[in-house]
Order: sequence, then C-alpha cells, then structure tokens
Amino acid sequence: TVIMNYDKEYIASLIKPGQVHRSIYTDPLLFDLEMEKIFKVAWNYVGHESQVPAQGDFIT
Repeated sequence: TVIMNYDKEYIASLIKPGQVHRSIYTDPLLFDLEMEKIFKVAWNYVGHESQVPAQGDFIT
C-alpha cells in the first residue's frame, strides 16, 4: 500500500534492531504521515496534568 508517496516496505527499511535511520526524525513527509495516521486518529494519553503542574515541566 502506498501512503503519501511512501510504501510500507520503505518505511520498515528505515528501522533496524537498535537503530533508526535519521530520516525518521527529519523527513517532513514522514512527519505528516505520523500526524495523519497516529495523532489525528485518536487521543494519545501521555500522563496526567497533575504530573506537569508548571510550564516547562515534563514527564520522563
């Protein structure tokens, strides 16, 4: 299946055990694909607001 000019085999080739190709982080089309297929589909819970009470706080 071709998704936004990338096929699943190409995307899979960017990920190896213990290693991820840098384009996973820098390719704007892959970013758009993630936004469309992951983040626009459903809520992605990462923590509770009480865990980040102040601006700039983060959860590890």
